[in-house]
Amino acid sequence: IFFRCSFHNDACPLKCRAGKLGLPITMPTTISADTTPSQELLADGDANSSTPSQAMRALAPPMSLKWLRVLLPTTALAWAVIVTVLWLWESSRSEAMFADYLSTIVQVHAKHLNFVTDAPDRATETQTQQDLVQAMQMVTVWVLPVGDYVRADAIIGLSFGQGAPGGPNGQPLPGATNNALAWSVGALLRDIKAAGRPRPKVLLQWEIAEAGKNNDYGVEADLVAHVNEDGTYLSTYGVLQKFAAYIASQGIKTAAIVAHPDHAVRVAKVVQHFGVTAIGTPYLQQGGIAWTDFSCDELGYSNASTQDFTVSRKKYIIYELKTRFSMVFREQIDFSTDDFEAL
Repeated sequence: IFFRCSFHNDACPLKCRAGKLGLPITMPTTISADTTPSQELLADGDANSSTPSQAMRALAPPMSLKWLRVLLPTTALAWAVIVTVLWLWESSRSEAMFADYLSTIVQVHAKHLNFVTDAPDRATETQTQQDLVQAMQMVTVWVLPVGDYVRADAIIGLSFGQGAPGGPNGQPLPGATNNALAWSVGALLRDIKAAGRPRPKVLLQWEIAEAGKNNDYGVEADLVAHVNEDGTYLSTYGVLQKFAAYIASQGIKTAAIVAHPDHAVRVAKVVQHFGVTAIGTPYLQQGGIAWTDFSCDELGYSNASTQDFTVSRKKYIIYELKTRFSMVFREQIDFSTDDFEAL
């Protein structure tokens, strides 16, 4: 079961239209085993035509590239959510077929979205394809694959949530999730030592560094990113800004990532942005950390965290999606590919 896009149907069940620009959907459509996704998707109307249809011109008001680029991520997000839900529903389909569907959707939409404006600065089809790919991958990429982490030049760890005040001068405690992440740093160092590899540089956000010191996990950081002196929130990007000079001076090219699993992909994308290849570890995978041993739920969330968006997956995923879009817009991360090689 999959859906077919129809550019000639004025009824949009997603309610995603702005003016009359939108991507109407009809679903479900059953695709036979001998029908390729591109044939099915391109078969509707004149979707494979090189000229815009009269219906498309009638629906599309003149629109500048600026507004088109604002609208694209929103529309693509709606598409990608449906794709993801349907993929989970039809989990027996192969990954290759799923990738083929996404590729076809991108190609078809890129062609038609560039018919919606006669403005001279409209996006090229290639640019539109890139925008759609980024939007889809922002929604669908959630796992940092395990790599050769024992050969990493560094361990980079970013915290998740925070405990209640209880430290010196009312400083917040690291919190349950960061206690677990500190344990995983120690586990990584033991794995690397057991593999006969030299100790990597250890760069940690302060909550993990503090938890590692307090709980005797064998964690000693070479560099710690502390909150700004004015006490303002330190973002994921802000942490890497604090690490950047040290990374350059030490010639760090690869890093094993320590983070909450739902945060790890964005952490890896920021690390990638700073010229370092991000490597996943077993401790980012399901069952990699025994979260409940650290007073977290089985997904690594602590309801005692003082950062409200980190108390449950339900709250965090919404925050994470919004932040991904915001950071891509500011060119702080790049989802044009699903790899994590240094840029």
